[in-house]
Amino acid sequence: MDYKERELKLLLEQETYEGMLRNAAEVLAPLEQTNYYFDTPDFRLGKSGIMLRIRKENADWILCQKIKENVTSTFLSSIEMEQPVTEEIFEACKQQAGEMIPLLPEKGQQAVTNLISPSELGFRGSLSNKRYPIKLIDDYVFELDHTLFPDGNEQYELEIEGIKNEDEVETILRTLTQLGYTYTINKKGKYARFKEALERV
Repeated sequence: MDYKERELKLLLEQETYEGMLRNAAEVLAPLEQTNYYFDTPDFRLGKSGIMLRIRKENADWILCQKIKENVTSTFLSSIEMEQPVTEEIFEACKQQAGEMIPLLPEKGQQAVTNLISPSELGFRGSLSNKRYPIKLIDDYVFELDHTLFPDGNEQYELEIEGIKNEDEVETILRTLTQLGYTYTINKKGKYARFKEALERV
């Protein structure tokens, strides 16, 4: 399955994160996620705007590829392709990462093989994340993340999906401010911050 993802990412202080959990109209059961990332040793895919991962989400395994769109907007826009896989497939890809390329849809395969050969692809590491889906404003998907990066750095973040344009971004930000929440707009996805964390290790 592939679709266009538009999401607004806001970095939060721990106090704001905890306040949102307390005050949200609804908080769903958390998702325990581990992202396992694959790239070349010099992160050629990431530098070209391509993220390739297998995520364990509770008991499920999901292969995901994101191809970033170069748009000048506050929110992040990308083509996302994902499909369920098994733990056995994950283990095989961890040992021989090139085996995941045929599992991608054709346009996803082309995006990768236009840049690298399958033999260059390898497992680069993982990060853990606890995600709470919450209800704050109607018509949007709000997810609170508490992420632990490889260098031990913890980050708190609010992701808002379903953004269509900058006017909607302004409305959401204005509403959050009126509710008393502070935040920092963040245009780096978790993979970009994962790579930065590896450089600090």
